Amino acid sequence: MNYRKHSSIAGRNESILLIIDVQDKLYDKIVEKEKLLSNIKKLVSVAKILGIPIIVTEQERLGDTIELLKKVLGNDYSSIKKISFSCMDNEEFRKKIKELCKKRFYNTFIVVGIEAHICVEQTALDLLANDYKVHVVKDAISSRRKEDVETAISKMEKNGIIVTSTEMVIYELLGSAGNEDFKKVLKIIKS
Repeated sequence: MNYRKHSSIAGRNESILLIIDVQDKLYDKIVEKEKLLSNIKKLVSVAKILGIPIIVTEQERLGDTIELLKKVLGNDYSSIKKISFSCMDNEEFRKKIKELCKKRFYNTFIVVGIEAHICVEQTALDLLANDYKVHVVKDAISSRRKEDVETAISKMEKNGIIVTSTEMVIYELLGSAGNEDFKKVLKIIKS
């Protein structure tokens, strides 16, 4: 008997990992930055194993993406520069999505980055308004103040954004155990 997966479960074949503004001038000022970086690095490593596209954005005048993240991204590092807070307000970002969708239909964004209450929140809501499923990874977003992160998560959740965790979304993307991808990803999860 065939069955359907619930629409709130992220699937590897239709997902894009979006990393928002993890940059030099912001990173040192945010709360729980080590946890944020660790979880984003896990998600990047898993995305590479599973063949999930990665989009990186950088807010102008805030420096480059931090070196520790660039190293993990390796050849997948290239960034879209933006001045708007919402990535959807950037023409280059929209073109990148269109380009990716020529190869495969993508309807889901897994969103991580900083700052949660500004660029992450506005991007997530705008993606949702444009008919994408949006999974915001709660333990892979941050801001300068913890209360701003909490407020952003609450607002996004109330407006239909799927709030998830790093480990939860990784297991959703995997879908099952017992294959080579699972064995590779399990090492990343346990690290």
